[in-house]
Amino acid sequence: NFVLLRCTRYRNCRLNHYLSHNANLNIKTLSDIIEYNKNTDQAIKYGQSTLIEDNATSGSLTEPQYISTLIERKNYTTMVDELFEKNQIDIVLCMSYTNVAPFIGYPAATIPIGIKSNNIPIGSYWMGKKYDETTLLKILDVIERDLNKNFNIYKYIVNAKSSGRQI
Repeated sequence: NFVLLRCTRYRNCRLNHYLSHNANLNIKTLSDIIEYNKNTDQAIKYGQSTLIEDNATSGSLTEPQYISTLIERKNYTTMVDELFEKNQIDIVLCMSYTNVAPFIGYPAATIPIGIKSNNIPIGSYWMGKKYDETTLLKILDVIERDLNKNFNIYKYIVNAKSSGRQI
């Protein structure tokens, strides 16, 4: 997930602009949010370290790390485009969740394929061609319907709950 996070680190310039121009807010900067979270019981539970890291960037979108992340995103986009074109495929089943699809702007979805012995659902992660959400969703609909003929995760959950088992 580090690639996606590196790219989003540079949102502080937009956030500071939004906060400073919103008359309805007492908080005007990302630094104000960080300080608020340090001094109140109503602080966010997660993400304070991310806010601090965001605040440490200039937000100018010209820092070398940001530029290298844009280049990396372009390289991933080229690689994934070539994967789809060279193999003439419409969707890809990923071996595990990856942040590549959201990082490069491709559609992705997870569908249930089973339940582990401890009642935790198992999902499969799929990625489609850029700008082709429709094909991804149509194919996943067929796959999920076919899987549900043999395994209905929703029926399993209802049956487990009605029998008093913890899910």
